Amino acid sequence: MYNKMTENLSSLMKPLNDLVSINVKMAEKLINTQASFLTTTLNEGAAHTKALAGEKDLKEILEIQKVYSKELQEKASAAVKDVLQVATDSSKEVAEIVKNSYKAQAK
Repeated sequence: MYNKMTENLSSLMKPLNDLVSINVKMAEKLINTQASFLTTTLNEGAAHTKALAGEKDLKEILEIQKVYSKELQEKASAAVKDVLQVATDSSKEVAEIVKNSYKAQAK
């Protein structure tokens, strides 16, 4: 009887354990994505500041600023796409777990 209760409890807890696992993986991916974006942005910002400090010509300063802004926008867009992809993938995994859990309970 004890073994049967243990099996039932394990069976009932599996979807919850799977959800926790998905959340942990998603958090790790998001942290890595944001850390990478932040590191890149800070390093490029420092390089941009150095480049601006050495310039005297206004046209050249504006061109450097324009290029930097465009690159920053592209990197931010890529980071947002990565975050959305992680969220979409995790959402699909959660939906599958919920669906399978309902099927198991209906039996």
